[in-house]
Amino acid sequence: GAEVRGCSMKLLYPLHFVAAEGFDSAAHMLLSKGFPANRLNDKGETPLHLAASEGSYQVCLYLLMHGAMYNPRSKFTGNTPMDLAVKNNHFSVKSILREIDKLFCCNNENTIVNKIKQKAIKNQENFHPLLALINCVDREGNTLMGKALHKGFCELARC
Repeated sequence: GAEVRGCSMKLLYPLHFVAAEGFDSAAHMLLSKGFPANRLNDKGETPLHLAASEGSYQVCLYLLMHGAMYNPRSKFTGNTPMDLAVKNNHFSVKSILREIDKLFCCNNENTIVNKIKQKAIKNQENFHPLLALINCVDREGNTLMGKALHKGFCELARC
């Protein structure tokens, strides 16, 4: 019966803790119960900063699926999750963050739709992660879905 969105004085940032430790099932549980994906810790970092720094790919996916901002800058260091993934050689995390960045920057709907469909065909047994990330957010508060609809990318919205 504990309130999962609360915190204790000893563990002020439980989602940050599970993100840093790579506890993907705990991260999924906290996020599905409404824990905020973009909360800052005392160092000005989001849980995504910590998950990216540690190479916790699945935790990164869960955070992004639950509306985490993919490119926030740390209040103190100025690092983004991508910077931390690159610095620590976490290829899978770097790849998904780079793909998201490309999608946010792309102005050609066919390029995006074809990329998603090609990757979905390659990984038929797995739902393509990019489709699951349609609710991740950029620094301006835009979601991929919102950006696609704003640009008139109706085919992408149907994916």
